Amino acid sequence: MHGRKISLYVHIPFCQSFCDYCSFPRIILSEPAILADYLKALEAELHSLRNFLGARTVGTVYIGGGTPSAGGSEFVRRLVDLLVEQVDLTGTQEFTVECNPDDLNSSWAFLRDSPVTRISLGVQTFQDPRSIGRRHTSEQARQAVRMLQDMGMGNISLDLIFGLPSSSIHTMEEDIREAHGLHPRHISFYGLSVDEGTKLHRRVCAGEIKVPDEEKWIGQMEAGRRLLDDLGYKQYEISNFSIPGYESIHNLSYWTGGDYIGIGSGAASRAGCYRWYNPFPPDCYLNLDFSPWESFPPWAEEVEIITPQLLQNEMIMTGLRLKKGIPLESFQSGEHIEEALRTFLASGHLEIENGRYRLTDRGVLVSDGIFSDLFATIDDTDLSLT
Repeated sequence: MHGRKISLYVHIPFCQSFCDYCSFPRIILSEPAILADYLKALEAELHSLRNFLGARTVGTVYIGGGTPSAGGSEFVRRLVDLLVEQVDLTGTQEFTVECNPDDLNSSWAFLRDSPVTRISLGVQTFQDPRSIGRRHTSEQARQAVRMLQDMGMGNISLDLIFGLPSSSIHTMEEDIREAHGLHPRHISFYGLSVDEGTKLHRRVCAGEIKVPDEEKWIGQMEAGRRLLDDLGYKQYEISNFSIPGYESIHNLSYWTGGDYIGIGSGAASRAGCYRWYNPFPPDCYLNLDFSPWESFPPWAEEVEIITPQLLQNEMIMTGLRLKKGIPLESFQSGEHIEEALRTFLASGHLEIENGRYRLTDRGVLVSDGIFSDLFATIDDTDLSLT
């Protein structure tokens, strides 16, 4: 595997507050002093990677969370400097940092002379961000984009959510037009998910708020996709749109089966024939002994062997999310798979174009069901090592 590209993900699990809808692994940053300890742990984990990385090229870097910018500009600057010191970035094509609009100010000017090439900004909506637990205002989102552009950061991605409480096709289209007016190169357009255990789920169950029903949710998605296309943002994945040439290289690596290493508390990795997760919460992570390793780290949790069948299932799930789909030969022959493919082609949920299976617009609406029906049968015996 030496010489192959690999992606590096750095997980920063800290947030100043929790958004109503978020179910990702994260904690409130109640003690800023933990940031210094977290940087030391990241440095130790990076050092432990040296044997594993060998001659591999780190093709992309993505600092996500949580909210990386919650630690402030000095924390992110020190983290970027640490990555420059510990990782060979000469072959890195893209370096992304996730930020919240209200965290950005003039102290982030260091980005101008850093290896960071892309900012992903969590806007979500321009209507009333605080109604879903966001800390920023619509004006702060506008100011953050302009500030980044003034700093020379031309490659900016904005996250938008449709299907929000009390939303409509009209308010959703207003969000897209407002985002377009700020000239981002990339827009991620996600449907709201009401996940169990979130504040949003509790409020919906209590009848405090209402979210759009399935028909209205689908209506917003379809109208949003049309508008984004009209404005020049071409869909390349179910939830992602960009000006041509500004697709997320890091995420495309995930979706096309590339290896990736995640560092930090709660980060996931997949490399070679193994997948694993780092311990969460941060208190557990900070106390690890980061010794060198080659196949997977000794502190890893939920280590899983990636069998050919499991790899095919992952390629179905991630590859079919892509607008271009996946090559016909990606599917192993078998009665179950062949019957399912014939069924979805006949029903108009799948189509063949340029030697690839791809989801149709109808297929996108029921993509999860299609994925599960196409999955190869797997014997779970001996797949887990922990």
